[in-house]
Amino acid sequence: SGLVGILTPFPLTNRHKPGIIVDFISYDQRFSLSPVGYMDVYVKGGKVWNKAPYPLLFTPPTNLSYICGSEAFAMMSSMEFIYDQYAMIDIEHYMEGWILAKIPFVNKLKLREFWKFKIMASSLSDRNNPLRNSGDEMLFALPKNSHVMTEPYMEASFGVYNILKLLQVEFVRRINYLNHPYADKWGFRFGLRVGF
Repeated sequence: SGLVGILTPFPLTNRHKPGIIVDFISYDQRFSLSPVGYMDVYVKGGKVWNKAPYPLLFTPPTNLSYICGSEAFAMMSSMEFIYDQYAMIDIEHYMEGWILAKIPFVNKLKLREFWKFKIMASSLSDRNNPLRNSGDEMLFALPKNSHVMTEPYMEASFGVYNILKLLQVEFVRRINYLNHPYADKWGFRFGLRVGF
C-alpha cells in the first residue's frame, strides 16, 4: 500500500481509514547557524491512494486564533483547500538578537528576532474531485469556500520574542490566493516564549 516497504530515514506512517489507504511522511531538523541563531525545518507530506469523499481527504493545518503556533498556517481558513496529496515545508529562523542586540538602547531589552516561511503544494486527483465525477454518489460536493490549489500556498512572518523574557509578537503576511473570500493579507499573533 503506497510507500510502505520503501527504505527511508524519515518516519513514515500508514493509516487505514475504513476502506481508505493514507500515507504520511514527516521530517524535522534543527540547524545551528551560529552566530545568527538557529533554524528549525519541518517537512511533511501525505497521499490518499484510493477514492474517498472529501471528509476523508486532507485539509490544511490552520491556526485561526491569535496565538502563535508552529507547523500551522495562520492566514489560511479552515477547509480553504481540499486535497488528496500534499507536500509542506515550514522554516523558522530564530536569530537570537543578531540584529536587535546591535541597536543602541534596544539592546538593553535583550529582545530576539525571528522570521518564518511556510509553503504547501497540493493537488486533488480526478478520482476524488466531485467536479470531474458529477454522477459519483460516493463523492460529496466540496464546501462552498473550499478550493483546489493551482499553485503552492505561501505565507511569511517576522517577529520579536523575549519581550519581558516571556512574550512573543508575530506579524504574518499571506503571499498569494488573496482573491479568496475572507482572505486577509496581514495578521497579528502573540504568544508566550521564554528566553534568556
